[in-house]
Amino acid sequence: SLYSFVQRAIAYIKTVGKKEAIDAFNEPLGKFVEGSMRIGAFTADGLALAYGDDLHYVGKNVMNRQNTEGKYPFKRMIENTLKFSRAWISTFEKNSYKLIYSEKINLPSGPIIISGGYWPHIKRVAVKGMVERAQDYIREVGKEKAMSTFNSTDPSFLRGDIYISVL
Repeated sequence: SLYSFVQRAIAYIKTVGKKEAIDAFNEPLGKFVEGSMRIGAFTADGLALAYGDDLHYVGKNVMNRQNTEGKYPFKRMIENTLKFSRAWISTFEKNSYKLIYSEKINLPSGPIIISGGYWPHIKRVAVKGMVERAQDYIREVGKEKAMSTFNSTDPSFLRGDIYISVL
């Protein structure tokens, strides 16, 4: 479960220390990636120390980052977690709803927020359907244009943590 996944990350950071744990959380194929679940870590003021599936945000303040609905999920998560020590939120991201659980832990360097997130509505059928749509798209527009679309942020081939990758 997402709750257990976050508990495992918290136990890990308490055992090995902040630096080693953050490095592990940021490992794209590491021990803190399970299916569509990922671990994030944030300072109380919104600095992303780890951001499971998108290292682009690491080292950046995400407090004022808006989702596609114009809402501020990180601000809400961090504020609720600091206030209640834990929080559950749902947000719309990457064309799908994402569920996030977070907890505050107090370290000598100050409090940090450990979060886990995943896209609960993603199924094998969705992957198969997207691959079939991608094949049709390649036939329709050609390889070069299709590759450009697949490598962009075009939402046509992005659903939660499912996206098209062509090797």
